[in-house]
Amino acid sequence: MKKGAAKFAQGDLSDRLAIPASEELSELAVTMNRMAENLDEKIKDFKTRSMELEAVHASMQEGVIAIDKDERIITINAAAAKIFDFPLSKLKARYILEVVRNFEFQKFIQRALATPEPVEDDIVITRDEDLILNIHSTALYDTGERRMGTLIIFHNITRVRRLERMHKDFAANVSHELKTPLTSIKGFIETLQEMLNTNDTGKSESFLKIIEKNVNRMIDLINDLLALSRLERLQGTDIQLESQDMATLIHGAVNSCHAGIQAKNIAVSIDCPEDLTAMVDPILMEQAFINLVDNAVKYSREDKPVTITVTRQDDFIDIEIKDKGCGIAKEHLSNIFNRFYRVDKARSRHEGGTGLGLAIVKHIIQYHKGKIDVQSKKDKGSTFRISIPV
Repeated sequence: MKKGAAKFAQGDLSDRLAIPASEELSELAVTMNRMAENLDEKIKDFKTRSMELEAVHASMQEGVIAIDKDERIITINAAAAKIFDFPLSKLKARYILEVVRNFEFQKFIQRALATPEPVEDDIVITRDEDLILNIHSTALYDTGERRMGTLIIFHNITRVRRLERMHKDFAANVSHELKTPLTSIKGFIETLQEMLNTNDTGKSESFLKIIEKNVNRMIDLINDLLALSRLERLQGTDIQLESQDMATLIHGAVNSCHAGIQAKNIAVSIDCPEDLTAMVDPILMEQAFINLVDNAVKYSREDKPVTITVTRQDDFIDIEIKDKGCGIAKEHLSNIFNRFYRVDKARSRHEGGTGLGLAIVKHIIQYHKGKIDVQSKKDKGSTFRISIPV
């Protein structure tokens, strides 16, 4: 019995004591065996719950940190460790402010520990790209209902805030883009009315042309907005891919831009193997080509050539559209695929651009699991390169 009790004390609860003949000792042995069995069940239950909690903790996308009243870390999950770029194994028992050296977060912890009520706030973690976190705290209590610290949950809302900012900018840009031609149209209509009242019709034709140009600009803008909206709703799921001859699509796009090409006397050369095909949505891909060819023509000087080259590299098809136009300065290259971003606003509006063409192209190429980039120098021309899987 002494040896068996020693095993129990060491944590080995699988053995059972032999039941001696003596009545007093047999009752003691039975009691100790029952105690060992109960303890074994409770320990197994505790381990199971601990593993379940650990699994939930580890699988959470939100960062979770529990800290005590002295601001030491009690527990932290992998998501929180990743947010703060620290190895998980080195974080327990460390002071939280050793891990997160952020003044806003320090103030948040002080407020959270000073009140039993939940506290919520947004903080920004400065990095190459700022990280915006929504943090929420809840008071922690022990079994005796004594305050032992606080639990903090982190939600990464960087993408949400970025989208909100994009939506605000988008709404502001749309309003501005529509307001400009509407104001112009209104002004010229009022002028025409005054001229008609005074029988001064000499300039009416030029004014009507300006009104027509602004109306056409608004129509183009609305059409591009609708196209962009349709693409965003598609999210790549409803694209009808079919085997298409690339040469046919590119010749179709060039023919659609014929008026602009002829007006500037631009020679467009196409180098594309006749038998080169890819799985694409023909309507969307031709729209992407039209937008890029149209841009190349708009921003090229008269008599300057535009070249389109199509090649196959392993499992990808590369399409290069090269012009010798005004080019794009280096500081603008990273933003030109953003909605309403214009390198030269005055020139873009004069050429009739809506500022949405390249954003539409980017969406189309992404839905085809491809990529698009640009190389350009100011006054040296631009080369847009599309790469799509065969």
